[in-house]
Amino acid sequence: MSIVSSTANIDAHAQQDGARYVVEVHTDQDGKTYQVGPYLAPVGFDTAARLASRALEISTHLADAEAAALLGVD
Repeated sequence: MSIVSSTANIDAHAQQDGARYVVEVHTDQDGKTYQVGPYLAPVGFDTAARLASRALEISTHLADAEAAALLGVD
């Protein structure tokens, strides 16, 4: 199982310190979605890099869970 699509929705309204709220939505190959956030991203935060990194983390977790289920391991 893998993540095939990821989007980051960034709040249009900056906080007083310039930070913005972000909600990530990752979609797997079966169409199931995984939401992360909202979280507060400070000024200069690389949202695209974090989005890609998190998609990889979720894909790895899904693959591990799928392998464990096939092997009958909890």
